[in-house]
Amino acid sequence: MIFLSAHRKLILVAVIASFVSCGGGGGGSDSSLPSVIPSQPVSPSPTPTSPDASSLLSVTVLYDPLPKDARAKYLIDLGLNRPKLTMTNIFYKADDVPQSTIDGIENALQAAADYLGHYDIKYFAYGNTYEGSESVALEYCNLWQDQFDISEGRGCSRFTDNLADGFGSGNANAASPGFSVTEDHWVNSEVWKNPPNTIEHYVGDYARFVDVYSKIVMHEYTHIHQLRPQINTTISNDGNETRAMPGWFLEGGAELFAIIAVNEVNGLNNLDDEYLLNLNELKKNKYGLTSITERLQKFGRSQGYEYADYALGVYAVSYMISRADIQKVYMDLINDVYTKGWEQAFLDTMGFNLETFYQSFEEHMTQSDSILLAALPRPVNLKNSITPIYPIPRLQIEGASSTANSGGQPSVLKRTAYYFKDDSSMIPLYQGLSWPYITASSEAVINKESNITAVIEVTGSGYVTSSNLPLYQYNLDTTSRSALGEGVSDQWHALLPNGTSSENLGFKPKINN
Repeated sequence: MIFLSAHRKLILVAVIASFVSCGGGGGGSDSSLPSVIPSQPVSPSPTPTSPDASSLLSVTVLYDPLPKDARAKYLIDLGLNRPKLTMTNIFYKADDVPQSTIDGIENALQAAADYLGHYDIKYFAYGNTYEGSESVALEYCNLWQDQFDISEGRGCSRFTDNLADGFGSGNANAASPGFSVTEDHWVNSEVWKNPPNTIEHYVGDYARFVDVYSKIVMHEYTHIHQLRPQINTTISNDGNETRAMPGWFLEGGAELFAIIAVNEVNGLNNLDDEYLLNLNELKKNKYGLTSITERLQKFGRSQGYEYADYALGVYAVSYMISRADIQKVYMDLINDVYTKGWEQAFLDTMGFNLETFYQSFEEHMTQSDSILLAALPRPVNLKNSITPIYPIPRLQIEGASSTANSGGQPSVLKRTAYYFKDDSSMIPLYQGLSWPYITASSEAVINKESNITAVIEVTGSGYVTSSNLPLYQYNLDTTSRSALGEGVSDQWHALLPNGTSSENLGFKPKINN
């Protein structure tokens, strides 16, 4: 959540660990093996039906990340931990909010999504009057109302009573009901079945401060990007809820990205001003803590924001980028936290642990203002500095014929299945040794996991197909957990659980090795 007014917290919703609230301030694949393609289509010799040909094919999902529980598996199957090809946003606006404001917000959301990936957003735009905004708060209540609102007789009062406190503030909050707690916690069962991404925002003064409000929109959208790959936004340890990542990283990272992105999209040329503003703010040390390290640790993974220090977070994340790069900080690290946890993901991404980072950053911050400002990121083209990359589930097939064919030597073991971009019929075009065709008896029984909607068939010639295209293995996939063929030569793409190709995603799939 962003506040333009004093550093204070607007909490409209107090649920266990399902939102980011804000305060203050404002791989590659081995492509060395060539694909040998004949100048004219050649029909490879069909695989004969024989005792060696498979009579049972097992089709399963290779999950990346590997879900930790049934709920996580359900959300991954829905695709809610990763972006879409395009985004469709729904707006709930106050009566006194003009359509031009909504159009501006939509443009800012689309711009942020072009950098980070496309997530659908339900956007709740409050104006500057209670009468105009009450209906928006009630719509927000429809998503966020919980069992305690009912049992304690509050109804929607916690969503409406404090509306006036936000008028003119620019306050905003990124949230996603249904990603945590339990099904019976939510009054609206639909948020559990298909959890939405929401942003609520006081936008009554948008027209007066377009660039500032655009930055807030991008800040909040960055939170969706940070937390959706975590599937559940918090972790409960002995009843103490903690965020998947510390507050200084979440808020500092969101604010830094918004500063850079708005500067580029709106052509503001104001990075120096923004960075100096944050430097002056962090120097205030508003909580009177003894060290930079203590300030970062206090603004850690607890749910409370009692020690929120956004400006320091901006400088801490900037320092991370100076030691790595934008891609690693905003993609690689965030994608690894669900599987590895924050500390291990940080170590693997940065090459040093958090304690070393705190010590090094502490020393860095003792330098002169000019040195600190010079060290901050100033990408010439942010879009060239960051590529949306996310893990995906892929289909694997076990039980293929082990008879060598014109594509190579297949394995009967569980292997990731791929499409070849040049294929246009059920007869494979590739000729070589690296991409064996998946073949089986034309009478093979095909067993699929219940969540797989891809249509898998075997032709009369023994080719295993999906969407009327042949499927392949990759000879460098030597284990049941690898998908090294993903994106090789921009010709080979994995088969997804719905039968489509990973080529048709709105982002680059993470390589699973």
